[in-house]
Amino acid sequence: MADEIKRDTVDYRDPTPFDGSKLQPIGEISKAIRHKTYGVDTREAIAQQGEALVKLMQEAGGNQSAEVAAARGNFELLGIREDAQDNAIAVTNSRLANKADKTYIDDYLSQLSYVPETVASVGELKSKYPNGKPGLFITADNGHKYIWTNGAWKDAGIYQSVGIEDESVDYYKVSKNILNLTIDIPKGNPADYNPDSGIFTFPNTGDVQTRLSWGNEFEGSYYLLPKEGLTIKNTKDLHSAVKLIFDYRNKDFIFKEWWETVEPYQTTIFNYRQGSFATSIFPVTINGRSQYVPKLDHVVIMGPSSEAFIKIDKHNRTVTFPAGDTDYVFHAYGQVVIGAPKEGKVIEIPRWSETQSTGAYLLISLNTGEFSWSTYTNLPKTQDSSQAIVMIIRRFDGDEDDFKQLNVSWSPMPWVMDDKLFGKIPLARNVALQTSVEDAVKNVMHRGYNDNTPENVAYAFKQAKARGYSMVETDVTFNKDNEPMIIHDDTINRTARNADGTELSEVLKVGDLTTAQLKNYDYGLAWGKQYKGEQILTLDEFLKLVKPLNLYPYIELKGVITDDQARIVTACIDRNGLDDGRYAFISFGIDNLNKLNALKPNADYGYIYSREVNEQTISNLSGLKSSNNRVFLDYGEWLIQDSTIPNQIKEAGFTTECWTVSDTERVKKLVDYGVTGITTSYVNVMDELVK
Repeated sequence: MADEIKRDTVDYRDPTPFDGSKLQPIGEISKAIRHKTYGVDTREAIAQQGEALVKLMQEAGGNQSAEVAAARGNFELLGIREDAQDNAIAVTNSRLANKADKTYIDDYLSQLSYVPETVASVGELKSKYPNGKPGLFITADNGHKYIWTNGAWKDAGIYQSVGIEDESVDYYKVSKNILNLTIDIPKGNPADYNPDSGIFTFPNTGDVQTRLSWGNEFEGSYYLLPKEGLTIKNTKDLHSAVKLIFDYRNKDFIFKEWWETVEPYQTTIFNYRQGSFATSIFPVTINGRSQYVPKLDHVVIMGPSSEAFIKIDKHNRTVTFPAGDTDYVFHAYGQVVIGAPKEGKVIEIPRWSETQSTGAYLLISLNTGEFSWSTYTNLPKTQDSSQAIVMIIRRFDGDEDDFKQLNVSWSPMPWVMDDKLFGKIPLARNVALQTSVEDAVKNVMHRGYNDNTPENVAYAFKQAKARGYSMVETDVTFNKDNEPMIIHDDTINRTARNADGTELSEVLKVGDLTTAQLKNYDYGLAWGKQYKGEQILTLDEFLKLVKPLNLYPYIELKGVITDDQARIVTACIDRNGLDDGRYAFISFGIDNLNKLNALKPNADYGYIYSREVNEQTISNLSGLKSSNNRVFLDYGEWLIQDSTIPNQIKEAGFTTECWTVSDTERVKKLVDYGVTGITTSYVNVMDELVK
């Protein structure tokens, strides 16, 4: 060390290289200071270095060089920039750690909505959520869906199609039960259904087979029956209404109850209901007799005045629409046509002696307004929206004596025959009718008062009371909540409308809807704007309504009820304080009545029936009888032609009532035969009995 110092030490007075001619390197200055390399004063060199440093800093922008400025970025100090970078790295590491954590994933998924959010446009979407948001977003201007991904809004295409192009759905994309099944039986031989045995028979067709076809005749879209024919056994309750189903999937036939669902791979080809009617997509006889009723709509007639009754002259064979102030407007299938001018119109009733027809339909063309007649057997066998039924006449053969027995079984307007008024009476008529539950002949309003007015709603039951009735019939169907609702059909489409009065766009079953959902619809608008606001009733609401009105209800249980549903119904009775003897349970299903009878043995019971009365019928009635109740057979009125059945029922200790009767003369005959109760939809049919 001493040698090094000695080597580096020079005389102080040696000449100096720091002559101010140039800026000395900082390393040389440091060496000179530390080791006195040049034995002279180094302050001049240090001063030069300081001045040069200040000048450099000024030229570089103050306190930084260009390289430092680039490293510092937008931050005031390089240290702050480093802190920000450290924080960003920490946040990124935290996100990566969270993404590996299930709770983070669950939290993110919880922010997603199953319901898309709609905004007006893409611009509004970006403005509202500039940093994105989980979920699906729909832009109303173009109908596209957008999602936030990779830091930007991505167009994911059209959200939903607004429609299907014409002829764009091929055969394989639709359910087979909408493919217009047709059944061709060679030689014109009809099929036959025997309600007593429950056997449906396709006939023997010899060398040619009966063909079922659907769709566009692709492979597998047809089915051939055996040449020797085919029999199908109805193993359901033969006392219930049934339908025959063809199953496309298995290529076979099955019977279902009236209320059972038809699957997408099935089609109903034949209906039979309690002997009252049969319908099918091909000719079918009942026990060898032609009872096929085609699917033609009945017509509504808007006449010139409330007193413009149709006049039937049996002897001159004419149907007359009398003159009035306005034309007669006929309405069906949403079409309107003038069928008779205000000057009136006379239509001749033809003879059909050669056909031995037992009845005829008066039809109107909804295209031209022209009238035509058709016998039962010649009526079109498929639905035809260009025609509607104006009148149904029964029991004439063409022979004049037999013709005097003519009976109009249906007309949309009141009619006069033999100087007597039949059918519906206009609402303007003041009916001085007063009935009592103690009457020898019970008078029951069908679904409440419903003469072209809403049925099974508060209005109907209040009107029944106002018009003199003391007994009302109603229908109970259970909904999705297992709550009994007052409605006849298993769907709401016939009686319900949207709030704006439009028809429902899809089939809605009562059993698929809750009470709250059922009450979203209007049950008055189907009959006119003046009835807007009528609501479907629960059984509780119905009982709360009819009790203070002192109405005796006939409560019909639709379908097949369970033991639990029987308890729900009887609990409603108890909750609303209805005494035994002040209501009746009625049903087509004897099992329904037996379940209710086990809980309410002293309630009144009516067994709705429309078949041959036999020992089993009497046994069914006997099973419902207690020492304190009334039990009756509620029988189809068309099946009673004399006193035989009422007397048979009376001898067994019960009474006979009938549904549904539409004219006074028929009521009088039924009472003469021994019937003790009439259910009707028309006010005036009971007038003769309560005078």
